[in-house]
Amino acid sequence: MVNKDSLLNESKQAALNQLRVSYETEKKEQLIKNLRQKATIHKLRGDHQRVTLIIGLVLVVFLALLTWLFYNRRQLQNRLKFEQLRSKLSRDLHDEVGSALANISMQAELLVLKNNLQDERLIKMPNMCKEAIQSINDVVWSIDERYDKLQDLMSRMQTYLHEVLEPAGIQPIFRSETSHPDKMLDIQARRSIYLIFKEAVHNVIKHSNATQLELCIREMKNYFEMSIRDNGNGVGKSLGSLGHGLKNMQQRAKEMGGQLEIYAQAGYHIKLTKYLP
Repeated sequence: MVNKDSLLNESKQAALNQLRVSYETEKKEQLIKNLRQKATIHKLRGDHQRVTLIIGLVLVVFLALLTWLFYNRRQLQNRLKFEQLRSKLSRDLHDEVGSALANISMQAELLVLKNNLQDERLIKMPNMCKEAIQSINDVVWSIDERYDKLQDLMSRMQTYLHEVLEPAGIQPIFRSETSHPDKMLDIQARRSIYLIFKEAVHNVIKHSNATQLELCIREMKNYFEMSIRDNGNGVGKSLGSLGHGLKNMQQRAKEMGGQLEIYAQAGYHIKLTKYLP
């Protein structure tokens, strides 16, 4: 009897242990399942956040690109309008004002010749009109977008040297060292460089007693240099009468972001330097 009870107790204990093991196993499996579910949920949340972040970044980049394209389009439209305005102004100045001044000059010359007039004001009028026409032509050239390249500026300078120096008995010498002759110049720089050049040449003709004038243009990468020198006596004694012109030259150089050096003794020499964009 005792053995039977003992066997029964052992059987119950074994069954109880089995139930306990099954419970613990089931509990562990449930815990593992819960952990896996939490890990899956956490991963899904992380994936969702990453997807949201990526979508947000894509939208930001898209909006930035759209804004940039819109801005560039507006800039291009404004530039085209500006170029069209430049062309129209240059044509109008040449056709209307230039023609009117040329007609006035011709009429004044005919009036003086036909009537043998000695009025100094009438005699000077044709030359004054021609000077005004030349100034108008310079303005037309400076705003015409067809001449925005460095090569165009150098060509006009060469032409001007021959036109004004040879009648004055001065030999023009032109030298250039350029790596990018097709480099574009903005309106202000191109006009300022040319007017400084003209003023310097005018000073040589009027005050220097030179027989040679050398113009040297250098351009390398973003550096521009214009040097004008002669073999005359300098213009030191004439600095008083040159005051206004020299101030204008310095002001033009400053406005375009350049630096101008002027040497007026023992040969007239100026050097203009500027960094180009």
